[in-house]
Amino acid sequence: MKRIMLAALLLSLQVHAADAPKQQKAAELVNIMNVDATLNRTYSRMEAMMKQMGAKMGVKPSEQPIFDKYYKKMTEVMKQNMNWAKMKPSVVKLYEDNFTDQQLDDMLSFYKSDTGKAIINKMPVVMGQVMQQTQQMTQQMLPQLRQLTRQLQTELAAERKKEKDAAATGK
Repeated sequence: MKRIMLAALLLSLQVHAADAPKQQKAAELVNIMNVDATLNRTYSRMEAMMKQMGAKMGVKPSEQPIFDKYYKKMTEVMKQNMNWAKMKPSVVKLYEDNFTDQQLDDMLSFYKSDTGKAIINKMPVVMGQVMQQTQQMTQQMLPQLRQLTRQLQTELAAERKKEKDAAATGK
């Protein structure tokens, strides 16, 4: 029995030791890819969204201090609960769980290359531009989507009225 327990312990230690290099690769990849900077950009985008939200809520200049106070509190909650120090171990684990050793090696090689570095530096700008284009296209579609929504509401109301009338007449 002791031999079995010893063998199981040694096997688990070997598995853990084998995972350590993979975890190190995943951590290095997350660092090279500047995932923490992506989180910081997310906070910047949230700030812009909050300003838009204030405008959509019709926050008056006299109400702005109240809105700002709550915005500051919301930002603090987000930063306390979604900061990089808390998120990094789980993000590293995600990379470790979803990619093989070879894939991590390949990605590390790529992101250390000039092209990989360019992607890391330029992709946030490109993605921001894609988001702007998507928002513009969405704005252009809004009249059509609103019209379809009105048509849907009209048809649903007619169907509901028909069902209500049928129920009232017993048919």
